[in-house]
Amino acid sequence: MKWFAAQTHIAILLGGLIVAGSPLFAADEESADKENFQTITTGFISGKYVIRATEFEDEKFSDQDIFGQFKVDLTAPKHNLYEAHVFGSLRSDQDGDQNHRGFFPFEDAGDISDQGSKGYLYEAHLDFNYILPGVKQLRLGRQSGQRGEVVFYDGVAADFRFGRKFQATAYGGRTVHFHEVDPGDDQVLGAGVDFSPARQTRFSLDYLGIKDERDFLEDEQKDRLVAFKIAQRLSETAKATLRYRWINGEARDFRLNSTGFLPHEFQLSISYFQQFRAQRELTDELSEYAYLLGTTHPYQTLNLNLRKQFSNRYSLDLSYFRRGLVDDQNEGEFNRDYWRTLLSLHVDNFIKDNLSLSLTGEHWESEQSVNAAGADLMYRFKWGSDKAKVHAGTYYSLYKYDYYSKHDETEDVRTYYVKGQVPLFHDFSFKGSYEWEDGFDKYYTLSMGVRYDF
Repeated sequence: MKWFAAQTHIAILLGGLIVAGSPLFAADEESADKENFQTITTGFISGKYVIRATEFEDEKFSDQDIFGQFKVDLTAPKHNLYEAHVFGSLRSDQDGDQNHRGFFPFEDAGDISDQGSKGYLYEAHLDFNYILPGVKQLRLGRQSGQRGEVVFYDGVAADFRFGRKFQATAYGGRTVHFHEVDPGDDQVLGAGVDFSPARQTRFSLDYLGIKDERDFLEDEQKDRLVAFKIAQRLSETAKATLRYRWINGEARDFRLNSTGFLPHEFQLSISYFQQFRAQRELTDELSEYAYLLGTTHPYQTLNLNLRKQFSNRYSLDLSYFRRGLVDDQNEGEFNRDYWRTLLSLHVDNFIKDNLSLSLTGEHWESEQSVNAAGADLMYRFKWGSDKAKVHAGTYYSLYKYDYYSKHDETEDVRTYYVKGQVPLFHDFSFKGSYEWEDGFDKYYTLSMGVRYDF
């Protein structure tokens, strides 16, 4: 694994911190000082087995995989001088066939490598807090998710604070692409600043520059993303955010989100999004699933949700979602023009204590008009000294996408499911689910997993 060699020094450093803990920094002279420099280690380890099956023209297909995740967070809460964070995953194909010939409905990103098992290290960084005047935090190592953009990179990031009104972040390094066939010298450089003229208002300006070398194409993709954002608290119970982005000097998209409470305990949320330009292939960070989705033509979405709570048992949700293309001639797979209305009733302590029921009715309007219904029944119960839950239900999707499991868009799908989560012993818990997708094709998915929290 290419990331292994690059991260050996980080893993050794983090491992030393976790094992050594507070003696790395604590003074030997006074026991009180040692106690102040003690560290706390938290995290989890999980694993699950997933089997998927379907049938096409009397030919059966199945896929079996084991997925694992681990996360370790080391903090020193008393002096808060340093932190360490590690997060990764493992995937192992149990079918033993990574090079499928011809059609295989479950082919996905996990089948790119010739290896049956592969690990992914998403985060492995060491953080120093307030080590220099004005530097709130300095992070070294593999990182992700700076300033709201999904970017994985090996490098350095720093958060700065200048009084109460100004904050800034700067980061850079070598980007990490987990599924790239032939990675080149990919780099990222970014910065952002927040200005809060009042407690209720915050302005943000961000710059993100990415270089993506593609040796197999003898090509290089460079993108520059600029984002401007306003966050405004309208009242004690209402807030709104507005974001406008430019890509390579062109307007890219606009987003508006607002949530708040209305009189008589109504809760309202509004979300509007518009994409201005055709979304073609960019760097991997800015065009997810580009090879799968192709060009996404300009579109806009509107999502309205109204919720009303009646006493402590009943709640009613009304929602409307509209996705409209700027040019109707560009409609195609993954790029639909449709709208959907939904009314849902939720009842707690239905028939008996700890039993809840949700009933949903909805209307879809696209190339066809569809009325559908859904339901979910969930029961919570005591299991030893902890609580467990199990629920079953069904829902309908006129268009359903699963970029990880299938390569296409499915239509007119009814999904049935049974899910459960049960605590076991000593911070172990079990989680399982079974789903059946009944559409033009039928898919069955069984998942069973165990998680340990420490």
